[in-house]
Amino acid sequence: MIQMPGLLPDSRQRKRILDELERILQSPHFRTSRRSQQFLRYVVEQTLDGHDDQLKERAIGMALFDRPPDYDTGEDAAVRVAANEVRKRLAQHYVSTAPAEVRIGLPPGSYHAEFVWITPPEEQDSQGAAPESGKRLWLPAAALALLTATAAFLILRPGLFRGETAFEKFWGPLLGTRRPVLICLAHPRVYLLPDPLPEKPRTEKRPLPPGDLLAELNRLGVIESADQYVGVGDALTTARLAALFAGRNKPFQIRIGSDVSFADLRESAAVLIGAYSNRWTMQMNTEYRFFFERYSIVDRHQPGRVWRVENMRPGYRSDEDYFLISRILTGYSGEPLVMAAGITHAGTQAAGELLTNPAVLEEALRGAPADWHGKNLQLVLHCKVVGTTPRPPRVVASHFW
Repeated sequence: MIQMPGLLPDSRQRKRILDELERILQSPHFRTSRRSQQFLRYVVEQTLDGHDDQLKERAIGMALFDRPPDYDTGEDAAVRVAANEVRKRLAQHYVSTAPAEVRIGLPPGSYHAEFVWITPPEEQDSQGAAPESGKRLWLPAAALALLTATAAFLILRPGLFRGETAFEKFWGPLLGTRRPVLICLAHPRVYLLPDPLPEKPRTEKRPLPPGDLLAELNRLGVIESADQYVGVGDALTTARLAALFAGRNKPFQIRIGSDVSFADLRESAAVLIGAYSNRWTMQMNTEYRFFFERYSIVDRHQPGRVWRVENMRPGYRSDEDYFLISRILTGYSGEPLVMAAGITHAGTQAAGELLTNPAVLEEALRGAPADWHGKNLQLVLHCKVVGTTPRPPRVVASHFW
């Protein structure tokens, strides 16, 4: 029997439901997540009390996530993400543990708890107390098998009936990790001129070989400034990602690329920002189909297929850019990884806007296969640039595997 909305359990049913709730919260699947415990307790208690007004997304966000009354539920998916996590944990719990008397569920698309009685409560009362041997009332074998198969199906195909957006599916692997996400910025090499400049400038006209160039810089007193500057596109993308993770209560750390070790990347999900001055982007991207070469993105599977920004030279400002988005579930580092970089800073800025704007990301993934959320992916995109501002991008190539 399913407890229908509007039909509140009596005192005996309520006690059995709360007993099952405590049993679930102390199970291995919930003990490790305080947020999932709080969320499930909240929706069960509010459902039992008949407080339908407290089971709306905005009300839950205010009660459990300290959101202001006017927060944008379309942009902030904290409640939806938490609900999906609770559904997954409940499915995992009931695969390994049969309910005692009542099964607690959280139906897709709803924040009202659902109570499925294994044996109708009136039948339990007529049979009296359970014998001292501790014998339980179990589901019939066919029903239990169906319940187990359904739960396993929901685990293997998360989001199928949950109404998850492309945005949530893309970021789910990183948001679902336990450790803070590592945001790794590029570290451009910047040189500072001495003050005052040397009185005797170099008079030779011939170009200096690379080895002599460093010697000439040293002669002039030029100083390398390490890890003190960040590109404009990198900075804007970092700010957007920080707001995204903060809005979903996901801890994160911001680090300069040279301050990140491979051991760090093996322990945390990461977002790598920028290409040519970010050693980890350049090193890890060589594993995959699309990768960066000098002022271009190259297709490893189709030799000669290249996307390039032409006429790159000092002082030149291009009116277009190409950028590359890669999301790797478990690859080079073993942890979920997102790489976002353009050939110039404008492309990196466009990558940050795409990754943090649900509508733009959904449009970019419109042609993706139906099961893309469970795959690694790469997107090559092109954007026009007006001044220093990128316009909306379009996908020119993609790869899913």
